Amino acid sequence: MKRIIDKIMGNGCTKSPGSEAGPSSKSRAANMHGSIIDISGNPVKTPRTNDYSNDAASRGQASEDGENTHQVPRLKNIFAAPVKVMSDFVFPVYDKSDADRQFIESVVKDNFIFAGVDAGQLTNLLNAFEEFNVSDGTQIITEGEVGDFFYILQNGSVKFTVNGENVGEASDGGSFGDLALLYDCPRAATCTATGDCKLWRVDQNAFRQILANSTLNKDRAVLDTLKKVPFLKALDIEYLNKIANSVETKKFAKNAKIIKKGDKGLEFFVVKEGSVSVEDIESGGRHYDNQTLTEGDYFGERAIVKEEPRAANVIALTDVTTLTLSRETFLEVVGPLESLMRKTNDLMVLKGIPAFARSDVKDPEYKALASRIVYTTVPNGQKFYSKGDTKGAGIYFLHSGKAKVEGSKKEVTEGGYFGLDTILSEQIAGTLYAEGDCEVGFLSKDTVEYVIVQMSRIYEGARRKPLKKSSSSVMDAIPLSKLKKHRILGIGTFGKVWLLTNGGSKDVFSL
Repeated sequence: MKRIIDKIMGNGCTKSPGSEAGPSSKSRAANMHGSIIDISGNPVKTPRTNDYSNDAASRGQASEDGENTHQVPRLKNIFAAPVKVMSDFVFPVYDKSDADRQFIESVVKDNFIFAGVDAGQLTNLLNAFEEFNVSDGTQIITEGEVGDFFYILQNGSVKFTVNGENVGEASDGGSFGDLALLYDCPRAATCTATGDCKLWRVDQNAFRQILANSTLNKDRAVLDTLKKVPFLKALDIEYLNKIANSVETKKFAKNAKIIKKGDKGLEFFVVKEGSVSVEDIESGGRHYDNQTLTEGDYFGERAIVKEEPRAANVIALTDVTTLTLSRETFLEVVGPLESLMRKTNDLMVLKGIPAFARSDVKDPEYKALASRIVYTTVPNGQKFYSKGDTKGAGIYFLHSGKAKVEGSKKEVTEGGYFGLDTILSEQIAGTLYAEGDCEVGFLSKDTVEYVIVQMSRIYEGARRKPLKKSSSSVMDAIPLSKLKKHRILGIGTFGKVWLLTNGGSKDVFSL
C-alpha cells in the first residue's frame, strides 16, 4: 500500500501495458486472448525473427518478405498531483439503498486500489459513490481524455474500443477507470454503453481525500498505541515516529499460536485489536499464572533488548491485530534501546539545566547536542577534570556511580549532571573524580560551542532569573521531608511514581 500512497503523493511512475486498457480484470475481452497489443491497445504483428535490431522492423517498415511490422510506441510517464489534505473537506454523500451499498462494497473489496481504505473511512467511500444512469450508445469515457472517475457497472453492458477497434466488454459487476483515481492520465480506451446501464462512480478528489485521511488516521492510531507502551512512551517524538513508520500490521485468527515457548525471540508485539492469553509463563526458574492482554498491551519486548528464547506461549483469544516490530528493524531505525533511552533521558536533563532552559536554544539545537553526547566509563578514582586546567571541560550526565568534589563533601549521584561551570568559564574552578566506576554521557565544551555558535546565549541564560511561580502553587511551601509515601502508583522508564500526602493534611500528590 505504501507504493499507492507514494503515487498519490505525487511520485511519478511508468504505465505498464494493459494497466488501463479499458475493463478491469473481471471484464477483460475474450477476443483479446492470445493476441499482443501495445499500450494504445493496437494489435502488434510479431516479427518472424527474434532479431529486434533489424532496422526495417524497428522503424515499422516493410520487411524483406513484404509484410509490415508495427512499431511499438514507448511507454508513457504518468503522474499524480500531490494531495493536499483538507481538514475542512466535506465528503460527498449520495443516497443509495442498503442493497446498493452491499453491491458496491463487494466490488471494491476485491480491488487493490481500495486496500488502503480502513474500516473507519469505508463509510465515506461508499457514501461518495454517485448513481450514474446512461442509455444505449452513450459514450461514458473517451480515449485520450484525462479521466477523473472510477465506474462500477451494476446493470447493463459496455464495450471498449481503441482506435475504433473493439478490444473488450464488461457486464454486471464489472468495473473500469481504476487508474483515474491515482493518476492524471489520458484514458487508454473509449467505453460505450451497449444498452441501458446503471453505474456507480466516484471521483478522484473524493477518493484521494478519503485515502489520505485513512492513512493519517492509521498513523495516529499506531503512534497512540506505541505511546501506551511504558518503555517507549518516554522516547522523543522523533524516535516514536520512526518506530511508527517501521511497524508491520499482523493479523492472527482466534486460537492461533502467536509465540511458542522456547522459540528464539525476534519480534515485539503490541495488541491493536482483540485479546491474547500469555500461558505457561516461566522466568528465573519460577512459574506464573496466565495473563490476558488486550488493546494497548504488549508482549515479546525482550526481543528488542536481546535475542533469547521465549519464556511463554501466546495464544489469540479472539481474532487479533498486532503492531509488530522486529529486533533487526528496531536496531536499524533507532539503534539499541538502552542507548536510545539514555539519549532521551540526557536530552530531558539538558533541557532542564537552568542556563539552557532560560536561553533561546531551539529544539533542533537540543537534538543536535543530544546526538553528539559520547558515552564512556570512568574508572574509580580517575579525575573527570582538574582545577586550573582546560581538559575535560563539558557537561557530564551521570548514569551510575558517584562524582565527588575534591576537598569537599559535595557529590553528584546517579541521574545528576555536573560540569556546567566548566563551559561558562575560561578555566576549571574545581576538581571532580569518580568514586566507583562511573558510566557517564559527556558533552564537550567544544561541541556545545560548535552547535550553539554564540555562547553568549548560554551565558545570558545562566544570568537570567527564573520566572516567578504563582503564589497559589502549593508545592512551593512543602519541603520533601514533609511528604509521606503511601504506595507505588507505577514504575516508568525513569523510576517509581509514588502516591504522597502532605503530612496529616488531605492534600494528595504523585511524585
